[in-house]
Amino acid sequence: MFLEQMAEHLTWNSRDGGLRARFSGTVDLEGYDTQLPAPGVLQTDESNLGNARVTTFLDAQLGPRIYAFAQARADGGFDPGAADFRLRFDEYAIRFTPGNESGPTFQIGKFPVMVGNWIPRHLSWANPFVTAPLPYEHLTGIWDIAAARSSGVLLSWSHVRSGFPLSGTAEEKSLRVPILWGPAYASGVAVAGAHGRLRYALELKHASLSSRPDAWSHPRGAWAHPTVNGRLGWRPNPTWDFGLSASVGSYLRPFAGPTVAPGQGLGDYRQIVVGHDASFAWHHLQIWAEIYAARFEVPPSGTPTPSPGMRR
Repeated sequence: MFLEQMAEHLTWNSRDGGLRARFSGTVDLEGYDTQLPAPGVLQTDESNLGNARVTTFLDAQLGPRIYAFAQARADGGFDPGAADFRLRFDEYAIRFTPGNESGPTFQIGKFPVMVGNWIPRHLSWANPFVTAPLPYEHLTGIWDIAAARSSGVLLSWSHVRSGFPLSGTAEEKSLRVPILWGPAYASGVAVAGAHGRLRYALELKHASLSSRPDAWSHPRGAWAHPTVNGRLGWRPNPTWDFGLSASVGSYLRPFAGPTVAPGQGLGDYRQIVVGHDASFAWHHLQIWAEIYAARFEVPPSGTPTPSPGMRR
């Protein structure tokens, strides 16, 4: 078949077999018909939105110990409607396995976070959902570009007060963040491995789980307050898989420093997340579940005065 022949042409092997590389890709055409303001992280002022995406992958293996991968996308932003059609690199990383397959593996680069069980299958051809699950889509009342300086400001951001106009909700939508923003393709280092039925992963990233796509490729100044993520998994048999995840790190962008409370720093505004995930697979039946609890710490400011630019 034509596609099989194309796949052969996109695979390369060295003569001694020590180096192997393969190109692959997908083409996605999406259409949304939604009420306004658009829910979740959809960015559109119209009830109908079309979204096209071309994704290419590069996988390379150098000997038995070194593996490299990269992902490039051409679309209108990671979230549909967020930007003009352009090309960007979401992933690029190198993985090194010094021992056998069950031993620790070290990774450095730009890659998705290692928490939960949805992120490993978040790509469109493995994701049965139209959009991401609730923890990755529902916007909280927290902003990442400025610190809340009073309880009144935080309530206003959260839109808890009755009578808040929908136009204001739509206007501030781009300022709010969810618990997890998709796979959070931030730069960092990681170690992962397995011991019997247990699996573990620990990583250090320059951005938190709630960081927006615009922050994934701009680590300047962010390494002063890195985020630590981890997951411990237990697979008693091929059917069941359980995991516990945790994360802690600053949720504010580096340029939000001037808005923090007196005597506080960016590192005092921490996002703390714990989660539990479970999956079940039997023949064609697959069931996944995740539950998260998140805390966005807001240190007391002492004086309940809104910071500049936040008055209504």
